[in-house]
Amino acid sequence: MSVETDRLISTRPSSGEEERIEQSLRPGTLAEYVGQEKIRGQLEIFIEAARGRSEALDHVLLYGPPGNGKTSIAERVSAIYGDIIYVPQAIEVDGQIIKVFDPALHKPVQTNSQEDESNSIRKESLDRRYVACKRPVVITGGELTLETLDLVWDEVHKYYEAPFQMKANGGMFLIDDFGRQQVRPRDLLATLGYPGFWHMARKYWRMGTYELYRSASKSAFVRSLQKLVPEIQAADIGRGGAGVRAQAVSPDGSLVDDFKISVTEGAVHVVNAPSPAATASLAIGRHIASLAGDTFKLGR
Repeated sequence: MSVETDRLISTRPSSGEEERIEQSLRPGTLAEYVGQEKIRGQLEIFIEAARGRSEALDHVLLYGPPGNGKTSIAERVSAIYGDIIYVPQAIEVDGQIIKVFDPALHKPVQTNSQEDESNSIRKESLDRRYVACKRPVVITGGELTLETLDLVWDEVHKYYEAPFQMKANGGMFLIDDFGRQQVRPRDLLATLGYPGFWHMARKYWRMGTYELYRSASKSAFVRSLQKLVPEIQAADIGRGGAGVRAQAVSPDGSLVDDFKISVTEGAVHVVNAPSPAATASLAIGRHIASLAGDTFKLGR
């Protein structure tokens, strides 16, 4: 049985010209998008407000029935920030390489060596460790798992591959078909939907990257333990379940390191406590009991 070589067996464009034509038919900006006037109007307000604050756009959840243009609108939003960013080929953490630049996600651009109004930094002609790229748009769908949000070890090339959200830094991370992932939507929203997480990640990205690397690398974990107990060797430890320490993060990304107690109708919430010793404090207990008495009108 023979197979016709010109028979279409893939949904991918068969040539670069076909892809170029397809992209030219799509709206290039949000203003060119036809339909969904209400959503476009709201997004334009959000975007201008973010620009006025010189901040990235907060998280946006677009929902509705299939085929109403949610993905197309999201892709148009990414085109608003049309300037160039410089993506590192890789970064080094504790002697290990984490590959960041991904040709499948980052689109290099040809730039002049001289400065111009849109880009005041022109380091690609001086430092090849960086690649001048359009702001990335990383789209993931049902294949997304919590594991893909962690570092991935490449056994062949002996380096770590950066996770999706790290490759999307400076651009857009788009989760398509939300709810069809191999992870509970609630867990994804808890991690990615809270603005404080992204503010914290931008502020402490070096430490966060190191923690991801140390969790994935036994040798790195042993080296960190040896700073406390020099006699520990790799043979002394084995892999187990990950421990969890809760850390309260405020919406602006700052770490909450003191008591935070919130009172709502019919409830007193101890949102954060700095240490087990503090939670055992009688003075704190009396304070919470007093709040509970006022909230629940006890003894009246």
